Amino acid sequence: MNKQFVDKNINIIRGDEALELIKAKNDKEFLEDGVIKKVSLERWKEAQEFERNTWCVSNARGMSTDRNEDHMKGFGGYSQLNLHLQNDNLKLVELGCGPFTNLRLIIPSIYKSIKQVDLLDPLINDYIKHTVNCTFKGGYLSGRKVNLIESGIEEFETEEQYDIVVMMNVLEHCRDIDIIFEKIKKMMHSNSLFLFHDVSVEDDTANEILTNQYDAGHPILLTDSYLKSKISEFKVIYRGGTIGNKDHQTVHYYILKK
Repeated sequence: MNKQFVDKNINIIRGDEALELIKAKNDKEFLEDGVIKKVSLERWKEAQEFERNTWCVSNARGMSTDRNEDHMKGFGGYSQLNLHLQNDNLKLVELGCGPFTNLRLIIPSIYKSIKQVDLLDPLINDYIKHTVNCTFKGGYLSGRKVNLIESGIEEFETEEQYDIVVMMNVLEHCRDIDIIFEKIKKMMHSNSLFLFHDVSVEDDTANEILTNQYDAGHPILLTDSYLKSKISEFKVIYRGGTIGNKDHQTVHYYILKK
């Protein structure tokens, strides 16, 4: 396994020097039953600094996508949505939307009318100010007025029940995964669709990974079996994209219902 240490300023150190840094700073204290599903507030804040530095300070601030088109392919172009959406006047939310959002590609594929679009991210205002091609500057997404919510998912309180909940490539950056899934279920009614994408690692590999690697921006480390257990709490409507193993990782693309 590659030996690598990535700090909050996106500096990458490799080899023996990385191992020495990992001995002094690693995430093993958060490892529980082979997974890291919860970290301290301090550790989460470091991950947020990494994200802010990536999209608001580094050369990435001039980018216009964060693999959103790849995710669209993983979901088969979102064509399944129209088969399962039953209502008009839809309410949509994207959790951990990042500076570019996946909803900018999802919305054009929906044939139903849309009433409300909410975008949630703890760094949402930083993206507006500093990410050159942020897609919701001025509170608009592709000409549509949207609600911008500056919050982590764990802290988000709402009485809304959404027709579509989107969360893609988000869990690795979060603080408490069990809380997040409970929040999502409360946001959904019986016909809601949950578009979920993320990655997990092989069971029994977490300790090896934490011994050889530290990534300031990605404190959470979920295993295949743990994520499978979370997905089993929902009904699978669609499973697509690249489902397989690459560098000890399984890539997940699911459309789920309660």
